[in-house]
Amino acid sequence: MAEHVGEVGCPECGESCAVKADKRKFIYLDCACGIFKYQSKSGQEKIKARWRKEQPEKAGEFLGGGEVIPEKIAIEEPEPEHVKPEVKAPVIPKKPALEKAPKKASYFERSRQRRELRRVAKGAV
Repeated sequence: MAEHVGEVGCPECGESCAVKADKRKFIYLDCACGIFKYQSKSGQEKIKARWRKEQPEKAGEFLGGGEVIPEKIAIEEPEPEHVKPEVKAPVIPKKPALEKAPKKASYFERSRQRRELRRVAKGAV
């Protein structure tokens, strides 16, 4: 069976749940809402990160090293001594749009025009 190694907040309900580890050092969360067994490496890392955040001393002892993980320290980056001025690309003016050729009349329109011309030529108007 798994041994009880710590406490952490449940990812589902938010209440306190037991952190248990088996002989392979796999970590499980045992809560009233269920048991969370993460077999994948990423799942194990999520539990370990949560445990390190909430109980760094116990997590450090169990996971190795026995050291408390320090808080991240903000490092101020020095400003660069010389910054190149921004060079803007030259603006190329757009060419005026070419005028489109008149649209060719459809087959039916052309046949209607031919009939009209024949009728005018016969003098039937």
